[in-house]
Amino acid sequence: MFTPTPRRLVRAALGVLLVLAACGGDESSASIEVSLTEFAFSDANWTVSAGEEFELTLNNEGSALHNWSIVLPGLEITREGDLPEDPAEREAMFIFTEEVAVGASKTRLLISPPAGTYQVICDIQAHFSAGMSGTLIVEG
Repeated sequence: MFTPTPRRLVRAALGVLLVLAACGGDESSASIEVSLTEFAFSDANWTVSAGEEFELTLNNEGSALHNWSIVLPGLEITREGDLPEDPAEREAMFIFTEEVAVGASKTRLLISPPAGTYQVICDIQAHFSAGMSGTLIVEG
């Protein structure tokens, strides 16, 4: 039976705020474009306004699968060992994650989470420890 822990409730609330926007409609006022390579993001810091729609484009220019994952507030990944082996436990650590295949690009319209500083990582094994991390600053 599923039991809603405080962490799951926070994740659910933030997930609702970081909703994929419907197709069509007004264009977003902000955009973030990130190139993913071995083993870095093209930028290490991104800034958006709280509660605002923004367009996120991820381009995998590397030769391995990569992702861009926003860590829950209050959590901090400091070493690879902080990431659980269990995929469900790992997924519960993020308010948003998008995987991008080699040579592919993905664009998503998102609503930014509440104001704060969020750690962003690639959580694929050994990618974080190799340097794939950054910071999403949400001003508000």
